[in-house]
Amino acid sequence: ATTVTGWDRKELVVPNKNLITEKLLNWSLTNVINRVCISVGASYDSDPDEVRNILMRILTGHPDVMEDPTPLINLEEFGDNSLNFTARFFLANLDRRIGVTHEINTAIVRDFRAANISIPFPQRDLHIKVESGQAALPIMTTRPE
Repeated sequence: ATTVTGWDRKELVVPNKNLITEKLLNWSLTNVINRVCISVGASYDSDPDEVRNILMRILTGHPDVMEDPTPLINLEEFGDNSLNFTARFFLANLDRRIGVTHEINTAIVRDFRAANISIPFPQRDLHIKVESGQAALPIMTTRPE
């Protein structure tokens, strides 16, 4: 077996058969450039072009995000509760991947709030039918934690 030590210093024991017959991902074998994908939802009343512009401004303004290849931002899908965007960008090395992800996510929250763009949480409509002669249930509004 071969032992692989990860970023968090956990050791993964991989049977040698798996190294020969399975796929092996090595982020730093010959090239440490790596891509980060961040997904974020915006409310349906948001202007998709404005969302894209904010995300692009955040990415191009961050010193660790590579200019070439250029960051890419797509409106990926129309979700149940939001317009779902994915921001893809490259970092020159793995050293700051976690820190940069935090910084980009924090900037997204801050800049979306400044532009009055909400990041919606899942919502459901609940319809309760009360049969005649039964007491109605009290109405409660809760917000997910």
